[in-house]
Amino acid sequence: MKEQICIKIKTILLVLFILLMVNSVSIAEISSTLTVIGIGQDYFYVYDSQDKYITSSKTNREIELNPGEYTIKLNNTKREATVKHEKKTTLNAGSLTVSGTGQDWFYVYDLEGKSLVNNRTSRNIELFPGEYLTKLNNTQERAYVKAGENTNIEAGSLSVSGLGQDWFYVYDLEKKSLANNRTGRDIEFFPGEYLTKLNNSQKRAYVKAGENTNIEAGSLSVSGLGQDWFYVYDLEEKSLANNRTGHDIELFPGEYHIKLNNTKEKSYVQAGEKTSIEAGSLCVTGIGQDWFYVYDLEEKSLANNRTNRDIELFPGEYLAKLNKTQQKAYVEAGKKTSIKAGSLSVSGQNGQDWFYVFDLEGNSLDNSRINTEIELFPGKYIVKLNETSQQANVKAGEKVTIEFGNSKVVLSGCVELKNKPLQKGKAMLMQSGEIFQSVPLDSKGCYRFFQLNEDSSFSVLIRRTVD
Repeated sequence: MKEQICIKIKTILLVLFILLMVNSVSIAEISSTLTVIGIGQDYFYVYDSQDKYITSSKTNREIELNPGEYTIKLNNTKREATVKHEKKTTLNAGSLTVSGTGQDWFYVYDLEGKSLVNNRTSRNIELFPGEYLTKLNNTQERAYVKAGENTNIEAGSLSVSGLGQDWFYVYDLEKKSLANNRTGRDIEFFPGEYLTKLNNSQKRAYVKAGENTNIEAGSLSVSGLGQDWFYVYDLEEKSLANNRTGHDIELFPGEYHIKLNNTKEKSYVQAGEKTSIEAGSLCVTGIGQDWFYVYDLEEKSLANNRTNRDIELFPGEYLAKLNKTQQKAYVEAGKKTSIKAGSLSVSGQNGQDWFYVFDLEGNSLDNSRINTEIELFPGKYIVKLNETSQQANVKAGEKVTIEFGNSKVVLSGCVELKNKPLQKGKAMLMQSGEIFQSVPLDSKGCYRFFQLNEDSSFSVLIRRTVD
């Protein structure tokens, strides 16, 4: 019995010894390690000889690996490593930093232009030793990363102080676009000289390492109704920017030309200050149907709008035209100038007929169908309908309606030639200071006038027409 127990104990001990030996062999097989020495921030990745991913870890941490050949990647930089049996394999990394405000991002490339990694300024990127190309808002510097060391490139920043409303744009000296931002905000760059544009006005600026370079802008506005647009030009008449009246345009200090509905002013923008030019407006009040046109005193066309609507202009004297009638007007800064128009129409049952309006010198002004209105500046006019004519006196703010066929006849007569009605001819009524009127003779040689100033002398002239 004792012998059997001893045999069992020996058997158990033998099994335990064999298991222990097997485990010891397994542990020995995977006791080889690899680590990348760095700052313990970034991850490195391990691939086998077939480029198959194996494992990863942060720098400064050991990874247990079977002996063999491996490729190690750290932020897309590579090193080959041979892991030996029961040995520690160590690779040394360095780091790269672009010192700045921590606002913008810098990008790292290899020398063939392949993108590797990016980070915010003032933060580290771990890399295997080597030479790299670093870009910050499209400016670039070369950097050499050494094992166990941090390579730092010092950046500066550029800002345009202003209202925080408009955008400024930065270019290199070959006018290649680099970056942009709102006024009052920084853009980080590597040191160098740059061209800065703000609403197409421009200044050169030099960025120094570790410093902020600030360009102080001003602003320009045209005070008004906020309805029309003003345009800003440089002194060579190159267009720069535009905005509605009552709104600002940010510009670098300098002298500029401003246009508002083709009226012009000069103005100087100063750093840190708001420059405002005060405009006025011109309106022709009426029924809101017809268009009026504004000209300078040299008859150059400036702008147009419907009656009852404003046109914003710089102060000055202008000529306003409404259906070829005209009046002068003076626009004052900050004030609205209004010219009152009247209207003229001919009433009748046949809406297909057209009436024609002439000035006292017989110049054609406008025409329209009967029962419709024509807007005119106040004055005396001749109205013609189907070879008949009447005088009309248009007053500011009033509507004048003329009736032809249904009006009361105030002067009439018939003309005979050799005891026969004179059919081919016309009768002309002339009064001093009044509008000349003309009507054709009818089949009975008769004429009728519907308008006459009874307090003024008159004469009737009969003119015969010959075939």
